[in-house]
Amino acid sequence: MITADPTQIEQVIMNLVINASHAMPKGGEIIVKTENIVTDELYLIEGDNLKPNTHYILLTVNDTGTGMDEQTLSKIFDPFFTTKAPGSGTGLGLSVVYGIVRQWEGVIRVYSLPGQGTTFKIYFPMSTNSLMEAEDLVVKEAPYTGGGVILLVEDHTLLRSMIKVILEQYGYEVIEAANGGEAIIKSRETKGGIKLLLTDIIMPNINGIELSKIIREYHPEMPVLYMSGYVDNPVLHQELLSQ
Repeated sequence: MITADPTQIEQVIMNLVINASHAMPKGGEIIVKTENIVTDELYLIEGDNLKPNTHYILLTVNDTGTGMDEQTLSKIFDPFFTTKAPGSGTGLGLSVVYGIVRQWEGVIRVYSLPGQGTTFKIYFPMSTNSLMEAEDLVVKEAPYTGGGVILLVEDHTLLRSMIKVILEQYGYEVIEAANGGEAIIKSRETKGGIKLLLTDIIMPNINGIELSKIIREYHPEMPVLYMSGYVDNPVLHQELLSQ
């Protein structure tokens, strides 16, 4: 057991696995595992805050991908640093992972060599609560479920698919669109109300703010939820605040 936010831990694993998959364009192997450890001298590295003689849960994510050189490795946790082509990533994924790990007093290490894959090792302090105490803390209410049609607009295929799966698990009907033009067509074709427009802000050709104004001509009562990893356009930022 560890003390942490389950949703954030899922986000850590998701980011690491997605990065691993991108590093294996021709396929490969991703291994995710956990183990209980006690830190002795072999685990300790000067300056990374791992405590000696302490119980940790070690989460390891390993891939057989392209790996990274030493220069890239030194920058991977920097905000907005990315090795991907323009428009393919914000460079925020690993900085978010780092922030979450540090928030829960964890330590993250990464090992990689060009052509030899990458391994992330994350150490979370083991919770002092007993298993029985932890079971007492579990909220046994029924999970939240919703309903109705959500129009999901996101140009990143993998992210769009993941959001669709999650929303459908909670009872929503999801109409997905890869861009603004496709979303406009599907909104006109949708009979009945759209419960929510869930749209990325930064997209090619038409941004999410402009898109919401067009679709609201056909669905005036429809609420809008904007999402974005990074809004670096001050004009869009100001327009978003005025919504």
